[in-house]
Amino acid sequence: MGAAFHWHRVRARWERRRWGGVQGAFLRRTLETRQLDANRCLSGYGKLFVVGCPRSGTSWIRDILQLHPQVVSGFESHAYPSVYEALRDANPRDAASGQALLERVRREHDAGAVGLARYVGVVPLAQLLDATREGWRDDPTWTWRDAAGWLVRAIFDRYFTLVGGRPRDLFVEKTPQHVHFAEEILRDFPEARLVHVLRDGRDVCVSMQMRAMGADWSPADRRTQIELWRDSVERGLEVLERHPERTFGLRYEDVKADPAREIARLYDFAGLPHDPKRVARAARDSDFGQHARTGDGLHLRKGVVGDWRNHFDRSDEALFDSLVGDLSRRCGY
Repeated sequence: MGAAFHWHRVRARWERRRWGGVQGAFLRRTLETRQLDANRCLSGYGKLFVVGCPRSGTSWIRDILQLHPQVVSGFESHAYPSVYEALRDANPRDAASGQALLERVRREHDAGAVGLARYVGVVPLAQLLDATREGWRDDPTWTWRDAAGWLVRAIFDRYFTLVGGRPRDLFVEKTPQHVHFAEEILRDFPEARLVHVLRDGRDVCVSMQMRAMGADWSPADRRTQIELWRDSVERGLEVLERHPERTFGLRYEDVKADPAREIARLYDFAGLPHDPKRVARAARDSDFGQHARTGDGLHLRKGVVGDWRNHFDRSDEALFDSLVGDLSRRCGY
């Protein structure tokens, strides 16, 4: 692509293909209305879940992965918190069970927000919910967790099939908060692997602080930021220790320092074929300098390592050390 290449154009093309323009409009209508025979939906294809604390670089890692031609990806699904919340207290014999999930997807669809609405429409989701309740009702060994896992798989299988996924392709799903459902993911998808992205908690706090200027979900309070990083990292480290053969820890700072080496390691773990040229191209095309729109308040900011030194005062440093100093040092920071 030469010197004129810009990563934001790749991102824009991908977003138009997946959600915008004529093709995106067709995809939205397809996700909303098209009925698929469950026997026609692909299942058993490779799956890779990218998790970590929000603002740790999970989007960047997902973008690096989807530069590979064998990767099928999408927006954040928030599938596990959404489905678990809906089915935790559900009654399989109650036809109204799961209505809150349908309403949530309807709101996401109307607002154009990330979430399950980018994977399934209200009509097919209602059909899948009916099938979930039927299976749950007819199988006395099923728990609500089994029902939830079945529904998540059905949603992903349907999406993968509709967007043209092939058996040899890898489905990559990136929802940072899924780190808290890592055990459930690995249980529900025996074929799946998980990448945990780790970043210096102080830089994460600053990134959250700046993102809060443009997004109400991002906490602006320093203590809340630190606790969010702590909870996510502790959970991620636990999963890495329990499932070393199915999980991969990736440090944000290492990818910045030597992107070619880390991308090759990531592709190896994901089972994605590559050669030095493909890796070098992915390193170049995913470089932060390629982005057209970055800055405070935006999804993409600066991607600078150690920027916390420009924003932390002594009280911030003291609070961080008192709350997570040992954990941060354990992580090598």
